[in-house]
Amino acid sequence: LVVLAVPTLAAWRATLAAIAASGRRGLIVADLCTFPLAEKESAHEELTRSGIYLLDCPVSGARPQAQSGDLAMLVSGDEDAFIRATTALESFCRSVRHVGTYGESTKIKFVINLMISIHNMACAEAFLLARKAGLDLQEMSDAVMDSAAYSKIFETRADKWISGDYDDPTAELAIQLKDKDVIRDFAAALDCPTPMFDAAMPY
Repeated sequence: LVVLAVPTLAAWRATLAAIAASGRRGLIVADLCTFPLAEKESAHEELTRSGIYLLDCPVSGARPQAQSGDLAMLVSGDEDAFIRATTALESFCRSVRHVGTYGESTKIKFVINLMISIHNMACAEAFLLARKAGLDLQEMSDAVMDSAAYSKIFETRADKWISGDYDDPTAELAIQLKDKDVIRDFAAALDCPTPMFDAAMPY
């Protein structure tokens, strides 16, 4: 089993090319990366010809979740390969779910990341309003957490917004921007309007 997690498309292509050239038949490659679906499908076809199983395994979570074993993984691809890899994948993820044929998990990840972008923007806007209104930010945060406006994103971000301490970022901006471009192109190819996502993009 090879678990693949690299930050750039160039590194991902080079790594998969090396695996296709030298990997033995029956090898399973669990690909945790978020890249364009067409690229992933092309790699899947190439590795399949080499007798290698490529599983599409995007995760929800950033560095803190990875460090604490709190990642949620969606897997698509060959079900027998998934079963063989499950124990290893569960060793660093709190949740590992098979969602269908190859590529389905990336589509779901695009949807999730689109929602996260919008939720981030909504929560940040609300927090700014509270700050400008002179509210006690901890009191406001506690109230939100106990209201219908609660969201996991608000819970994740609130401590940094209250403290103003951003010295230990949870994710790299370059990764966020890469994902947003991938999602935008995916939606455009489906002729799917994304007005909320578009509004969040400049920020």
